[in-house]
Formats: sequence, C-alpha cells, structure tokens
Amino acid sequence: MSAAGYVYILTNPALPGLLKIGKTTRTPALRAEELSKPTGVPRPFEVAYALYVLDCHRVEKRTHQQLAQVRVRGREFFELPLDAAVAAVDRVGAPYLPTATRARQRLRRILGDTLGDLISGVAALVWYLTRVTLGLLTGVALGVGGLAAKLLLVSALLLWCVHSPPGCLQNFDMPDTTRARSQPRKQCQTPKCRAQVRKERTRARRRARREAQREEGGDSVP
Repeated sequence: MSAAGYVYILTNPALPGLLKIGKTTRTPALRAEELSKPTGVPRPFEVAYALYVLDCHRVEKRTHQQLAQVRVRGREFFELPLDAAVAAVDRVGAPYLPTATRARQRLRRILGDTLGDLISGVAALVWYLTRVTLGLLTGVALGVGGLAAKLLLVSALLLWCVHSPPGCLQNFDMPDTTRARSQPRKQCQTPKCRAQVRKERTRARRRARREAQREEGGDSVP
C-alpha cells in the first residue's frame, strides 16, 4: 500500500561509518528522537538527509535492495559514505517525487541552486495569487448572479401588470378603506329612497345659499 512520507538517512556519533536508512510518514526529526530513546543507544541520532516521496515504502525497499552489498546483516544500517547514500536515495526516489519538487530540482540542475530556488518560489507565489484571484472572481460572479435573478423577477412582475387588465395591483395588500372608495356608489331603487335623496339635496342647497348670503351680508333667505 503506497503512502507519502520521508526516506531518511540518520547518523550517530557513537556508530562511525554506519548510516541508518529508513522511512516514516511523520517527520524525520520525530523518528530520530524515537530511535534515540532506548538506553542501548549512547548518543542521539541526527538527521543527515531526508527526501519526501509519494510512496516511501517502495522507495525504502528499492534503496535497501540497491545497497544490499553494504548493508549490515539483519539491520537497516549501511556501511558507505554519506554522499553515496544520498545519491542512492535520490536516484530511487526521483520517479516518486511530487510534481513541484521534480520541477524545482530540474530548475536547480539547469540554472543552479540559488537561481532555481528563487524561480521556484516566484512560481509558487504566482500560483497562490492566481488561486486567490479566481476565488474572489467566483464569489463576485455568484453575487452578481443573485442580484440579476432578483431584477429579472421584478421585471417579469411589472410586465405582467402592464399587459394584464386594469387594476391588477388592487389585490396586493390594499387596505379595506381604499377598496371601499374604489367601488361605485350604490343608487336608490325605491321611491321612498329617491324622495329622501331629493330632500337631502334641497336642504344642502338651502344651507349653501344661506352661507353665500351670510358672506355677502344678507340677513334672511327669501
């Protein structure tokens, strides 16, 4: 089962000439601390090199196979120079490097260590800024889309009212008094009602005439 992690090389001052090559899915420093805890180890282990790969189990196994001739029998210790061990780990782990790490190493080989690291850092920053910009643009687009939907709904409602019969808006929470005023006045249908209306009109005309004469200085109505 593949798992991303580190293939590390540890050294120990109490074990001169021996290198420990192993793997861990955590950090090499934590693994070195764990190996230094047993009482049988007089000096703590130190991390001399570590390589992050996408399949640390396979890279460790193949590295051990390539260094089988210099391996201490039954242990993960190897008798060889540190440079040779680093070269072996790099050679086996190259196909399992993450894409960014592989590109950075290619730039370092072509342009040199310093310039390659600088260009890799700039590329990572540009990629990060691009992702942030795309996220902001997506949020703005969603907000504009919601506003456009609301405007479209209001426009459709107004068009429906324009093309519908008159009075389409009278049923939208209009107070009862307004509805009552908009209704036509009922007419009298019986003789008694019509006579009553005539009397009220006559009284109204008389009151109006008195008010007019009073304003003109008149004393009585003929």
